[in-house]
Amino acid sequence: MNISDIIWALGIPTTYHGHNALKICIQLCYEDEDRLLLVTKRLYPEVAEILHTTPQCVERNLRTVVQYCWTHGNRRLLSQMAHYPIMHQPTNSEFISIICGYLKRVEKREREERSASRHSLL
Repeated sequence: MNISDIIWALGIPTTYHGHNALKICIQLCYEDEDRLLLVTKRLYPEVAEILHTTPQCVERNLRTVVQYCWTHGNRRLLSQMAHYPIMHQPTNSEFISIICGYLKRVEKREREERSASRHSLL
């Protein structure tokens, strides 16, 4: 499953500027989870540079898509991805962390399944 499919499944339309910012944030945090520890000092400036905008715009656009997902999107799927019930709107970093964690679990499960199928063929 790719990042765009997940964002779409959460109900976030591509018409929001935050859609691309979220996609890039997830990609960068997937590569290096430490970026989640320095969201405003490291992650937002990196994404802003890629999108030719400011870190403040990145933060605002992310907040908009997180809020959109929370009020109009697929909250149930978000809770399933998190593996716990989400009782309040997540922060930008919580939202990114939930999706990154989900992607890593899916990748690990797929890797284990491939490994098990290779062993069964031997």
